[in-house]
Amino acid sequence: MYRLLFLLIVLSSCSFSKKQAEIKDAPKDHSHYEQNHSCSISAEELDKLTWVINKPYKKRTISNSKRAPSSVEDLNDLLGQGCDYLDNEEIEQLVRISDDLGYSLTSPMSFPKTIEGLQTYLDEVGGVYNFSAEEMVAPNHPSAARSCGLDYLLPINCRWASAATLGHLAQKFRDLINEEDPSVTRTIRLRNWYRPKCYNSHDLVRGSDKSDHRWSRAFDLDFASANDRAIAQKYLCQIYKDNPFNLSVGIGCRTLHVGIASHHGSRFWTYPDLAGCQLKRLDGDDCWRQTESGRRLIHTDQASTGAL
Repeated sequence: MYRLLFLLIVLSSCSFSKKQAEIKDAPKDHSHYEQNHSCSISAEELDKLTWVINKPYKKRTISNSKRAPSSVEDLNDLLGQGCDYLDNEEIEQLVRISDDLGYSLTSPMSFPKTIEGLQTYLDEVGGVYNFSAEEMVAPNHPSAARSCGLDYLLPINCRWASAATLGHLAQKFRDLINEEDPSVTRTIRLRNWYRPKCYNSHDLVRGSDKSDHRWSRAFDLDFASANDRAIAQKYLCQIYKDNPFNLSVGIGCRTLHVGIASHHGSRFWTYPDLAGCQLKRLDGDDCWRQTESGRRLIHTDQASTGAL
């Protein structure tokens, strides 16, 4: 009780430059808090702060049991709403994946164009209970966002169906990595959904102009261990083999980039840290292939060898 009271006093004595994102899953590292607070806090106190922010959250109780299946027609009003980079192909992909995962998408166009509106939309769709709207739109580099006049990276409403679908995949990963030992909570940090042009080109970010994040078509997910990442990676392989879709995957030792309906089609790549990682894949995860010409493909009938 006294420790919590002390922590509250420390927090109240600090002046925050910007409102911090509500974190529903993994805590940020120490440097995140040091860069975003105007007074210094010891590493010990930061550990306590992390514990408070990362406290368990109850699952939302919204039920989808009475929902009709998603349909392309239901989401057609997303077209022509200022989303020049949204097309029927992406809508069809999102609808198909949502049906495969057992939930239904609805149009987000009637929701307020705010973070609270995005959260209400995610709650309406249901099933994404460990990741908040604020976490999805919080910039990975706050100072880069501020230099662009932005506090958060929130795309227009017609992109929100992508957040719901990617959020469901992230939630599925989190549920899977916690199945073996329910007494221990394994967390995932979610980042980089949408990167507008100014932010994406900043020296701290240095994102490709062709990145899936430019069009809010992907999440980056940081896992607590290589094994957790490998579990999620194997699940992606499984659902792709069951019903192939436009999937883009970047694989690091403890990181996955997961994108849906990329303009560049299905593909995968690896990050440099994977080379030194002891665990690259689990048994049965055989999707990551490379042809003789060096082209990398996800689960293909073409002559190829395993790339991992």
